Amino acid sequence: MSFKKFFLLLITIVALFISCDIFPNKDDFGGIDQSDQIYEFLSVDASSQLSSEERKNVESINNFAFNSSIKINASTINDSFVYSPMSMALLLGMIAEGAKGETRDEILSALNLNGQDQDSINVFSRNLLCLSTAASSDEEIFEIANCAVVDKSIKVSNEYKKNAKNYYDAEIVSKDFIHDDIVLYINTWAYLKTHKRINSIISNVDSSTKAVFLNALYFKAAWLDSFSLQSSYSESFTKTDGAIIQEIMMHRLGDISYYESSDFTMVNLPYGYHDNFKEQSSNYSMSLVLPHQSLDINGLLGKLSESSLSSLLSKLTKHKVRLTVPRFDIYSDLDYTSLLKSLGIRHLFNEADLSSMADDHIQIERIKQVANISIDEQGTEAVAVSFTDISTDPEDTIEPPKYLEFTCNRPFIFIITERKTNAILFIGAIK
Repeated sequence: MSFKKFFLLLITIVALFISCDIFPNKDDFGGIDQSDQIYEFLSVDASSQLSSEERKNVESINNFAFNSSIKINASTINDSFVYSPMSMALLLGMIAEGAKGETRDEILSALNLNGQDQDSINVFSRNLLCLSTAASSDEEIFEIANCAVVDKSIKVSNEYKKNAKNYYDAEIVSKDFIHDDIVLYINTWAYLKTHKRINSIISNVDSSTKAVFLNALYFKAAWLDSFSLQSSYSESFTKTDGAIIQEIMMHRLGDISYYESSDFTMVNLPYGYHDNFKEQSSNYSMSLVLPHQSLDINGLLGKLSESSLSSLLSKLTKHKVRLTVPRFDIYSDLDYTSLLKSLGIRHLFNEADLSSMADDHIQIERIKQVANISIDEQGTEAVAVSFTDISTDPEDTIEPPKYLEFTCNRPFIFIITERKTNAILFIGAIK
């Protein structure tokens, strides 16, 4: 096999979930657009629904989320973790657009999308992004941006440029990787697209690196029913290793969507706001899943992977619940290369065929994700930067209501989903 050139493709995904300020006004900063909106996929009618086939695809990617979380949980031992399977899946989808043969087949197999043609994957990705981002408002924001910074010596195919723009809204930027300050450009892009919260995502660029793919995701939403600060106080939390620590626990009494199986208990907390005393429910929600004492987090993830998330969520019913959950602010810095290899993606890291993207031989060395998420009494604020560098009880009027107890004083799982599709945006474990 002959190649015009050889360069190293390094892929690193960095997802950082943090508290965010207001997005900067539009201004020219190092040639980077600072528009007050990250690319939003509004060209598709926001009221459109996924087809039955696309809903199957959502379940497939959700299974990928659980299966990969099992491996992440095992690798983090006693440490809490968070990651964005949507960010991972979308980036792998963009790579698949430029891939052929076994390289592409392995990516789709890992995502449980075997047999799908690339056009179907692209349309599915765009529709999912449209449904996810179309509801952004002052009270709730979910934004996604994509960009590819490519050395001027590399000729990216026109077909790839067109599909990257049409389906992922990805901008292709040509730079001189020898004379331009690529590290500054990349870090500035991340800084601006994360509302000035991420100062740096990369410290250097290897001499063999010829392109960097970037993805930014911003999520901000308040609980439909917030926790009272006056009801938060320090309590004991028993960690996976048996150590008992003190954490600030938030408390709430009320009608909460609740489900209990023989293995775990689950509640679902919607995001939203109140407008003129009327509830405005969000398109997003967070599920908390607490295993029974006999089941650890890995066992719980295994049970969830065997079930349809949509089926589980449909079993939730309103109950009077006394909810106790810790505030949390967790950070993960994980290398996903071994994980993806264990899921069957091997050619991508060895003799990758990405000839639909460029004529040059492209080799991917690693995939990495760093993540941080913060949850408090008011809600959730999160931002993700991904980058690839290429080298019911009835009312009782006599006795007071009885409350079911849902107390997260030991390891549990959290899942943030888009409610129309039940697509998992973020998943993690507090351990």
